[in-house]
Amino acid sequence: MMTGFALGKLSLERLEGVHPDLVQVVKRAIQISPVDFMVVDGLRTLEKQKQYVAEGKSTTLNSRHLTGHAVDLAAWVDGDLKWGDPEQDKIAEAMKAAAAELGISVDWGGDWTSFIDPPHFQLSWKSYPKQATWKDAPLTPAQSDKEIAKDLAKNSTKYKVASAGKKVILGGGIGFTIQQILANFGEVLAGFLNTASLDQIIKLMQQIDVLVKDAWVGLVAA
Repeated sequence: MMTGFALGKLSLERLEGVHPDLVQVVKRAIQISPVDFMVVDGLRTLEKQKQYVAEGKSTTLNSRHLTGHAVDLAAWVDGDLKWGDPEQDKIAEAMKAAAAELGISVDWGGDWTSFIDPPHFQLSWKSYPKQATWKDAPLTPAQSDKEIAKDLAKNSTKYKVASAGKKVILGGGIGFTIQQILANFGEVLAGFLNTASLDQIIKLMQQIDVLVKDAWVGLVAA
């Protein structure tokens, strides 16, 4: 079934550098989709990916966007982008139908059980193993999760807060590093409570709460 929709100039430009198999699927999907859509993102730089992770738009630096194996699609309705249901489900149906028709293995971010990502479509890892790009030699071993977290955290506010927290002065002239508190918590707390005023105790508890809630990622990575 042909619906009469076609990819615009901007969408075609955003498909540059994307694996030709995925390009085929997108071009076929637009022909059979009941809703018009556009390509929002295709091949992505590492700098852009780091930005998206920092903003919470992604959770990995191992994205298939970095190698041209993924695209983000959004519905185009009445001159505006639509990111939610039911439009996104209809795009997914068209992409899955096109992929099956062409015999190309495509995964949809909307089917994921964690960090559900409805605009995201990618060639499957199983059928398309990791490569530097779809036309280059295999990548060197990827950074470990700890290395990625450390690299990302160093550029985040949480990291800076946590780094300062390792040398934090809790107030009232009593200062201990986080490591010392963890190692000698019972002794430190007992001594502090015996000499501190009520205001100092309240302040201590508030600062501990802030550190635990807002700086844990940075403490791990620092």
